[in-house]
Amino acid sequence: MAITKVVSIKKRLDQRVAYALNQDKTGNEVRYYETTINCMKDNAYEQMMNTKKHFDKLNGVQGYHIIQSFAQGEGTPELIHKIGVELAEKCFGDKYEVVVGTHLDKHHLHNHVMLNSVSFIDGKKYRNNFKDYYGTIRNTNDELCSKYGLSTIKKTDAPKSMTYMEWRARQTGATTYQSMIRADINECIKLAFNFGNFLYLMECKGYEIKQGKYISFKPYDGKHFSRGYKLGSKYSFNRIRNRIAGKDFGAEIINLQNEEKRRKPYIPYEKPKKGSFKALCLHYEYLLGHFKNKTAPQEIEPSKDDLKRLEEFMASSEFIKKHDFQSVEDVEKYKKKYYTEINYLKGNQTKIKDEYKEYLPLFKALQDYKFNEKAHILFTQGYDEMHHEHEDFLRVDNIIDNSDFSIAKLEAMYSQYQENLSDVNAQIQLSKKEIKLSKQALKYHLHAEKRINEIEHDINRQHMEEPMSARDMARRLNER
Repeated sequence: MAITKVVSIKKRLDQRVAYALNQDKTGNEVRYYETTINCMKDNAYEQMMNTKKHFDKLNGVQGYHIIQSFAQGEGTPELIHKIGVELAEKCFGDKYEVVVGTHLDKHHLHNHVMLNSVSFIDGKKYRNNFKDYYGTIRNTNDELCSKYGLSTIKKTDAPKSMTYMEWRARQTGATTYQSMIRADINECIKLAFNFGNFLYLMECKGYEIKQGKYISFKPYDGKHFSRGYKLGSKYSFNRIRNRIAGKDFGAEIINLQNEEKRRKPYIPYEKPKKGSFKALCLHYEYLLGHFKNKTAPQEIEPSKDDLKRLEEFMASSEFIKKHDFQSVEDVEKYKKKYYTEINYLKGNQTKIKDEYKEYLPLFKALQDYKFNEKAHILFTQGYDEMHHEHEDFLRVDNIIDNSDFSIAKLEAMYSQYQENLSDVNAQIQLSKKEIKLSKQALKYHLHAEKRINEIEHDINRQHMEEPMSARDMARRLNER
């Protein structure tokens, strides 16, 4: 049984060639079986470099190192070397310079095949067809093992019909998309060192993520996005950020805080300036009966629109009192400040996107690499239905190999990019909220002014028609 592994060579091709030919071995070690194809053994590296210079392709991947390992006690050195040479000739002998060396320094026999990345025939690089060639290497390897009576990897029929998503669902114990999303979010929260890294880890699992007022997740091959807060209270945007930062103490604490907010101590209103914006709003609340002594509640069934309007009015009133606005101009000035803030933040947002724009293909390759890595391993174990994920893994693995960045470096860069972008998005949403409250406050002011005039006019008219008691007047105001 022989197992093949392909490794790209980015630097020091000379050392790899010398390693395959045992030229860097010292001591009493016996040298066994060295063969070159389309080049001379004494100057194989120089010939490979001359080919690169001739076609002006000195950059990028320099070559490929194919390791062909056999089971312990299987085959003789002569046979193992013969299989390695035949593998190299069948796969690369027509276009590439190759060195084949058989080493005996392990308990099992193994071949090292060093391949120049540039063809001496047409100058094309081997990496352009890496996916197809990899399949050829593995299939040719199995054919040669069968030909010479060696064992091959046998694939069982049982796992062939299972897709990668089915396999993942079984691993997480998920019965629905929502339960799988929750399980993946919980896992990524435990592993993430900041929110940007959490987003990266989720994308590596195949999720598409939208951020705005809410955070939403769509799993690989899913049909729609699921908003975080609809998955449960622990999965909203703020709860996820707090859980990652270690500041989340559970829904019980939040419920207690909300209860405390509902039981705020009585604080007398500061007397506002006569004729001010704040005074008008307080006067309107007085006319609505907000400052009366407590009375028995009436049994009424308010509509949703009434409740929504009431919530908006109360929020606007609290907003005005909080910032102590004395005029419409104060509110307009406050609103304008946040419009300026949004423009500044959007400039930063564009700057962040531009800075990382050149790396986005690598970031996408990194996500696909991480997402398909497990499926690639499973495919090699016999889960044939995962061949699409396997092919995608080989494609992006080659892209990353040809870059100047390691997996760890790309992970750190992308996590920081997501963190910066997420922070800016969160600040934009906060600024939009302040603008919305400012607009509601101005609307509230106009409504209050109009209703006060209507109520006072109605009271004056009623007073002229017939006198009313204070109780009747309060009841009339409340009915309004």
